Amino acid sequence: MYSTYPLFMIRTRMQSSTNPKETISSIAVRVFKQDGVKGFYRGAFANLTKVAPSASIGYFMYEQTNKLLDSLTIVSLFSNIINFFAIY
Repeated sequence: MYSTYPLFMIRTRMQSSTNPKETISSIAVRVFKQDGVKGFYRGAFANLTKVAPSASIGYFMYEQTNKLLDSLTIVSLFSNIINFFAIY
């Protein structure tokens, strides 16, 4: 996230800009002149507090679904179907 945050920040500034002729390079130069390298990471921590819980939930659900699908192999599925019909 921190490696791509400067591009995210520039994109956000372009979207909120009222000047349609502003370019990526003009925004980058302006941010660097005003705040230096720190300016490219302003607001990164706030963004991380928003993204981290969401990503964690996504990874957790992926792992749990993967475990569930691994336990439901074709063989066990067919054996459950056969056992179901064998009872009736």
